[in-house]
Amino acid sequence: MEEMLKAMAILFVSLFVVSVARAEMVKGPQVAERTTKVLTKIDWTHDLSTLLEKAKQEKKLAFWLQLVGDLDGGL
Repeated sequence: MEEMLKAMAILFVSLFVVSVARAEMVKGPQVAERTTKVLTKIDWTHDLSTLLEKAKQEKKLAFWLQLVGDLDGGL
């Protein structure tokens, strides 16, 4: 299990580095559109224990994203 987590971490870091290297500058309307997609197309929850229980029942991984700030108010 520990080795699998290490492998996943290495993969994530590798993908992150590649995506940063290929990053493009986006304009305000593109940011607004992408923010709307993130806020509406993903089934978000505010309770980590609920998320973990749902992931366990569905035999899926849980993705936890912690943000600081107001996504839909700063565009």
